[in-house]
Amino acid sequence: MTAHLILIAAMSLPLLAVTGFPKTEALPWIATSTVLASGTLIGLVNGYKHAPFGIVFPMTRVVAVTIAAPATAYFLGEVLSRNAMIGIGLISASLVLIAASNWRSEPIALKAWFWIFTAGIASAGSAVVEAHAVRLIGSPLAFAAIALPANVVVLCWLQRKSDVTGAAIRAELFGALPIALASIAAYLLILWVISLAPVAPSIALRDTSAVFAIAIAVLLFKERISAQRIAAILTAALAIPVLRLA
Repeated sequence: MTAHLILIAAMSLPLLAVTGFPKTEALPWIATSTVLASGTLIGLVNGYKHAPFGIVFPMTRVVAVTIAAPATAYFLGEVLSRNAMIGIGLISASLVLIAASNWRSEPIALKAWFWIFTAGIASAGSAVVEAHAVRLIGSPLAFAAIALPANVVVLCWLQRKSDVTGAAIRAELFGALPIALASIAAYLLILWVISLAPVAPSIALRDTSAVFAIAIAVLLFKERISAQRIAAILTAALAIPVLRLA
């Protein structure tokens, strides 16, 4: 993760030469976004200590998508149509099905739920703040050029007491390169989308990535696919045209 973050900062900083420094009035929003993004990562990392990734991640996304709808209505004035609400509900249901497919007999610890809700709330808040900031600046690229390095600085500072060594980080740089490139591309794409479209449906569609992960696991890693996962794929597929009609 540290190697991946360092590469993101190294590749995104040169964008400032193209975009220039953002407007001064956007800086508080960028700072707030950085704090919330850090809260999301802290919540996820701590959640993974108490429950499996396959439960923590999709349930965090469910919390984020569910909170984003009323938050954007209140803060950004985005009132969603009935079809938009149905589409968001379908994607949330597909994520719950994914989490259920990874659940075994043991109960999920209360600490895990605490961190799931922490990460989900921070993620929803981050999406709202990013949408406002990008619209204020008028350029997703200009926002990303300063927000990505800022996020990296904060997250690396939070890891300052870890036992990760410089040699270990250097050993991971080559393997982390495609991850960093994909992360930057995904971030720029979602910023571009929320600069033009309502936030809640946009981040709900983004979270169909969990469904694509199932397809990758089945096709590339030959994992078995359960009835719950098939139901998750079909539910997410149904949500997409519903959201398109919103």
